[in-house]
Amino acid sequence: MVHGSSRITSALNEQGIQVSPPPVARLMKKSTIKSIIRRKYRVQTTDSEHL
Repeated sequence: MVHGSSRITSALNEQGIQVSPPPVARLMKKSTIKSIIRRKYRVQTTDSEHL
């Protein structure tokens, strides 16, 4: 699973690699790496007469 640049930055900092989010985001964009975005659950109804 691919995380966003902030989570990757946190993981790198925990491993002792000092880096800030903008360079990580720039490298992700250059490598065409995109994070997986979860959408919120949305109720879908089929009843057009509901209130």
